[in-house]
Amino acid sequence: MTPDNSPAPSNPSTPPVTPPITPPAPAVPSAAANNGFTRLAFEDDFTSISTIDTGNTGAPGFKWYPAGVHKWGKPDTQPSEYSVNNSVLRIAPSHSTYNRNFMTRDPNTGEGQSFGRGYYEVRMRVDADGVRNVPPENSSWPAFWAQSNHMHRLNQRPYVELDMVEIMRKDEFLGTLWAHHGGQFDKSLMIKNRKADYRNSNYHSADWHTYGCLWDTNGVEWYIDGVLVLKQYWGEKRNLLAPNDPQQNPVAADGTNPTLSNPFGLFDSETAIDVILGTGKTWPMEVDWVRIWQHP
Repeated sequence: MTPDNSPAPSNPSTPPVTPPITPPAPAVPSAAANNGFTRLAFEDDFTSISTIDTGNTGAPGFKWYPAGVHKWGKPDTQPSEYSVNNSVLRIAPSHSTYNRNFMTRDPNTGEGQSFGRGYYEVRMRVDADGVRNVPPENSSWPAFWAQSNHMHRLNQRPYVELDMVEIMRKDEFLGTLWAHHGGQFDKSLMIKNRKADYRNSNYHSADWHTYGCLWDTNGVEWYIDGVLVLKQYWGEKRNLLAPNDPQQNPVAADGTNPTLSNPFGLFDSETAIDVILGTGKTWPMEVDWVRIWQHP
C-alpha cells in the first residue's frame, strides 16, 4: 500500500497560536539623535523585579545591584526597602545610603555594566511635599547619577561624578557635574558647574517627568521633558556656544575660582561610569524607566 503523506486534518476546535506582541522600540530623543547617540545601550522598564539582584549575590546577569560599597562601610539595600509594581520601581530606604540604592555595576564583585558618553534618561517622580531642605540626619536625597567605575573599584582619584537628576528641595531640579581632582576633603579641587539649579512655576517634582542628560565631548546638557534647562561647556564647545557667559566659569566646592586649567577635561578622558539610583530615608522616589543611548 502506498503510504498516505497528506497532512493531517487540522482540529477546528484548537485556537490559533497568537505570537507575543513585541512592544515598539522607544523613539530616540532628539537631543540624543542630534549628537549621534542612537543605540539603546541600556533599558529597564521595570516590568519585572528580575532585573534586580534581590539576593545581593553580586552575580552576573542583572541590570541593577543593590549592594553597598563594602570597603567604604556602606550597607546593602534590602528587598524590604524597594518594590516593583505596575512597571514602577519604588525606592524607600529605611537607612541612610548616601544616594546609593541601585548601581548598574556591583561595587564589590565588579559584575554589571559601566557606560561612556551618551544620553541618559529617567522617568521618575519624588514625594517631596512638606520637605524644604535635606534633613541633617538624612544626608541623602532622590538622585539619578553616576561616578567613575575606577573610584568604586579601586578608590582611584581623580574621578568624575555626573549628577543627572538631584531633588534636594521641593520643585527644584539640580544638575551637576563634578571633577574630583584632589583628596576627599580638599574642596578647592572639587570642581563643579556654577549654574546647577533650575526652578519653574510649572515644574513640580512630585509629577512624572522625563529627565535627560547629554554628556559629550566638551559639554553636558540637562533636559526636562525634552526642554534644555541647564548646560555646562568647556574647551572648543565653550568657545563656540558660550564664549562670554560667566555662568560657564567653573567653581570649586569652597566657592573659589579653580586654579586648574580646563578642570572639566577630566570628563573627556573618562570612558566608564557606573549609573546609580538612590534616595534618602524620608524621600521615597518612583522610577518608571531608565534608558541610556550611545553611539552605534
